[in-house]
Amino acid sequence: MAIKASKITFWTALASGTGYLALMAFFHAASPTPNVDYLVEMNQKAAAVPEDQRAWPVYRDAWTKFEFSESGTKDRFDEIFKKDEAGKITKQLIRPEDEGWDEAVEKLPAFSELLEAFRAGSKLDHLGLELQVHKSKYSQQDFRALFPQLDYATELQKAEEFGDSIGVAGASTEVLQLLNTSLPLILLPHVQSFRHAARMFRFDTRLAVIENDPDRVVDNIEVILGFARQQRNENIVVCNVIGNAIFKMAVAQVEEVVRESPGVLEDTHLAQLQDAIGEFDFSKIDYTIEQAFLKDILQRIYTDDGNGDGHLTPAGIEVLAILNDMQRHDPNLEQAIEFPWQMNPLTRRVFGPVFMLSSLGRKEVAEQADAFNEKAMARFGTPWWEDDLSDLNEQRRALVLAPAWSHLNRYCQLAIAAQDAGLLGIAIERYRLKYDSWPLSMDDLEGEFFDSIPLDRVTGKPLLFKASDESVTIYSVGGDLDDDGGNHDARTNPMGESYDKSVDGDWVLWPVDRD
Repeated sequence: MAIKASKITFWTALASGTGYLALMAFFHAASPTPNVDYLVEMNQKAAAVPEDQRAWPVYRDAWTKFEFSESGTKDRFDEIFKKDEAGKITKQLIRPEDEGWDEAVEKLPAFSELLEAFRAGSKLDHLGLELQVHKSKYSQQDFRALFPQLDYATELQKAEEFGDSIGVAGASTEVLQLLNTSLPLILLPHVQSFRHAARMFRFDTRLAVIENDPDRVVDNIEVILGFARQQRNENIVVCNVIGNAIFKMAVAQVEEVVRESPGVLEDTHLAQLQDAIGEFDFSKIDYTIEQAFLKDILQRIYTDDGNGDGHLTPAGIEVLAILNDMQRHDPNLEQAIEFPWQMNPLTRRVFGPVFMLSSLGRKEVAEQADAFNEKAMARFGTPWWEDDLSDLNEQRRALVLAPAWSHLNRYCQLAIAAQDAGLLGIAIERYRLKYDSWPLSMDDLEGEFFDSIPLDRVTGKPLLFKASDESVTIYSVGGDLDDDGGNHDARTNPMGESYDKSVDGDWVLWPVDRD
């Protein structure tokens, strides 16, 4: 019996080993076969914008001349920022009373050509820049504007060395080629520069107030809103988030002018700004590009059986490992996601067939992701007091490549809160100009100065405001759900990074929390 048992064990092990070797051969012989250029699909909207309606050609020459891109080496007018005691530039915009204000004012005319290009381009709805995955794919004109510190011919030669540019060590040539043209690594070299442009116009707005030029004040704020509109119209989630941030910068500037320099803006100016701020709709988001991102990644991870299905490949596991490592550093993730493919390369090669058999197929992943995203999209924009979408976080973790919907919805709600506070603050100032007193309640404002009462994003009840002798405070009751008289503490904002349920206070929206 012992001999028979040994023989059975031997032949079983041999058969299992042979079968596993055959499975390994099958697994390692497979490769992804990307056959759809989703970059073309992603750029369709930008390509469809007529040339004379694109803002980018208006900006481009000035960007090139001033090396305005974030990677530029020329002077980017950092004088608009305050310096600390050690003389180091801070992120705070300089004020008239700060040291260095006069020097910044004297230098402003040197950038007049750049500012005029921004003024002209910001009036258009679409940027119209067709994005690329690799620097060398841009036209020479776009390249010079976006990457002023680089040489175009050199980048063409380096195009095959893409792995080095993203810091991927030890990746195979196949993996690098798959990554080289993948949409999740799309370059967005222009986005952050618009924040700096918005700060330049905020600085000029402070100067315009001193010079008692209300028309320039309004024009500058509309330029900033134009930047926000263009970023949101790019239909890429990252650009959408940046657009929201720039929008809030515009509202903060309105609040600053109204509170600190009452009377500079007349009713016609305020009504114009009220219309410009009110036209934004933050309750919707276009997810088309992110859907293309998912489809593009799937075709670089799985085989293709011709019917929309396929199995995981060795190169695909490597691609997932690299992308997931990048995602683990995403600040929107509450904690790191651990997956088997994060093991060392040798372990992945040996146990790859196991991962293949235990993983979902291409079609099933696509169907699950589509179902998840459709449900999330249907809930997106729902007021915070009704649905914070937090239950989607755990579902998202299993999908790896799905967007952080709860965080995106939070950004949306924060933008709406800023918009509502801005509209209410302007309405109150218009009331003061007309009646020379503060309104006593929302009833005094509704109808004449705005159509509907702005609601507290936390409770769904009307926002609160209180007036002192010289100013007005607009606030939400915050996470503790009780009225503390406008006593601000950022930790009471349930949509903020520092939310603390134990803190007693209100979430003040006007004046803007400059911390």
